Amino acid sequence: MKIKQKLAILALIPISAYCLQSIRGLSSNLKEMSVVDTMRRNAALIEAASHATAELQRERGKTALFLAGGIEWEKVEEQRRTSDEKLKLFEQALRESRIDQKVIDAGADVPRQLSLLRASAASLSGKEVRSRFSDLIARLIEAQAATAKALTTRGLGKTFGTIVLIETAKENAGKLRAALAALVARDQALNEDELNEIIRYRSFLEANLRSPALSGSAQLPGRIKHIETSPAWAATNTIFAKVIGRWSLGGFELNGQEVFSALTTLIDDIGNLVEQELKDVNGKLAGIASEIRYELVVAVGVFLALLLGSTTAIFYISRGITVPLAKGVAFAEAIKSGDLSSRLRLGTRDEIGCLTAALDQMADRLEEKAHSAMTIAKGDLTTRVNLASEQDVLGQAFGLMLQKLRALLGEVVSSSGQVRVGAHEISKATHALSEGATHQAASVQEISASMTEMNSQIQSNAQNSSEAAATARAVRQEAEKGRVEMERVLVAVSAMNEATAEMTRTIQVIDDIAFQTNLLALNAAVEAARAGRHGKGFAVVAEEVRNLAGRSARAAKETSAMIQRSNSQVHASLKMTQEAAGLFSHIAEDIRKVAELMEGIDRASQEQAAGVSQVHLGIEQIDRATQNNVASAQQIAASAGELARQVEQLHGLINQFKLS
Repeated sequence: MKIKQKLAILALIPISAYCLQSIRGLSSNLKEMSVVDTMRRNAALIEAASHATAELQRERGKTALFLAGGIEWEKVEEQRRTSDEKLKLFEQALRESRIDQKVIDAGADVPRQLSLLRASAASLSGKEVRSRFSDLIARLIEAQAATAKALTTRGLGKTFGTIVLIETAKENAGKLRAALAALVARDQALNEDELNEIIRYRSFLEANLRSPALSGSAQLPGRIKHIETSPAWAATNTIFAKVIGRWSLGGFELNGQEVFSALTTLIDDIGNLVEQELKDVNGKLAGIASEIRYELVVAVGVFLALLLGSTTAIFYISRGITVPLAKGVAFAEAIKSGDLSSRLRLGTRDEIGCLTAALDQMADRLEEKAHSAMTIAKGDLTTRVNLASEQDVLGQAFGLMLQKLRALLGEVVSSSGQVRVGAHEISKATHALSEGATHQAASVQEISASMTEMNSQIQSNAQNSSEAAATARAVRQEAEKGRVEMERVLVAVSAMNEATAEMTRTIQVIDDIAFQTNLLALNAAVEAARAGRHGKGFAVVAEEVRNLAGRSARAAKETSAMIQRSNSQVHASLKMTQEAAGLFSHIAEDIRKVAELMEGIDRASQEQAAGVSQVHLGIEQIDRATQNNVASAQQIAASAGELARQVEQLHGLINQFKLS
């Protein structure tokens, strides 16, 4: 997010808070304006209802007067037309008002009820007609009273209540007018109900006009006082006194139309109070509306001014920040690319000015160090590096580098002098080495010729020793075969000896069997003798078995003697065979040793020949190496000469640097 956006957000925070507060104020003003509009509509309703009430009161009085015979019908019809016109205006105002819907419905039904009343007026008594008219008028006054219960502002609801109370006083005056005009026109004695009726209306009228609840405009008390001292009020009092004075007798000596006219003047005066209070209310409502519009205009103007001022402030503040920052960024980019010639030089004394001044000083220090580096590059190491402060790490590193560079070049100068002397000595030594290598190469060539002759003789000896070793290996193989054959003979004789021993054991077993058979035959003869004549046959068999066992024993002994003799001969043959095998083993071992000696001689001869060959090769390599050494010595001599020249050139280059 850019700095302009951040500053805009920062500025919008108080603007937003003010906007919220302004919106609350605007909402409150708009609500109050709505209430003012409602009160204007309701005031129009009160005015229309007041006019309609006045006309219905006149129609009521004239109708009652007509029924009493005190007025012509044409005047009643004329009054009805006037009442209808006012009721139409009342209906329009009722539709535009903002009061309770039930009250609106009741007021809208007044024209219909009035038509029904007019149609049946001829069949009703004067009192009933007055009562029915009073009910309709009460609906109009109820519509006026509903306005006091609707939304109001700044205490004007009390004024509406006062107007309704004045309308009630006007209605009581209208009832009094209708009753007095009808009674005077009849010119008869009054009954108590009629007397109480006119007294009640008169009392209600005075109570209404003198009620503490009347709290309208400041001029209202004076206006009421003016009515109470007016001729109409005095005429009403006179008429009322005459009627009361002769209520039980009749003969009031009054004209019904004159009574109607006198009380009509009083009622008109009371109606003027309503007109004046409504005028005051409308004036106050106009003032409130004007004040609200002014507050709305001021709030919107302040908001727009604040918005414009904030936008302008944001623009200039952000410009005062972003423009130097943009220059600072371009300056930093130039420094990053290596251009140390640019400077900001804003000249302001705020924080940004201090920052740009510090950046300019930084560029000055960097340019100074770049100039020092250029001086060092030209060979002048005597330059000094000025530190910006104790924390100037770059300057300290630059100074330390210069110090070590001076020390290094000083050592290089000293070493170059020593290298210069050493190079001349190396050049002399390499020339001597080249001459010695040449003499050495001639000697090595003579040694190589002698070694070639010796190598041919040793190769001949090695060939003879190889042939003798081959012959010894053949003899060794034949002796080894004879030894193997003797071992086989020895094995065969040993097997014969073992077979003879096995035969001896077999004969011994046969002898033992014959002896046992003889014992068994003897036992059988004894048992046959014991058996008597039953054992004679068995005895004969036993004797034959015993004879057979004897012959077997004798034959076994003879065979054993023969085997013993044969065994002795086999033992003698085995002994001679073992001696011959031992002799063959010694001969084979001696032949093996001779063969090994011959092989050793052969290997030694071969190794000697190989060694001489290697020595010959070595001499040849030494010869080649010597030749290479001669060439290398010559090259070294040339290189030493070149090194001496380069050392002279290095010494000249180093002398370009100023160390002190």
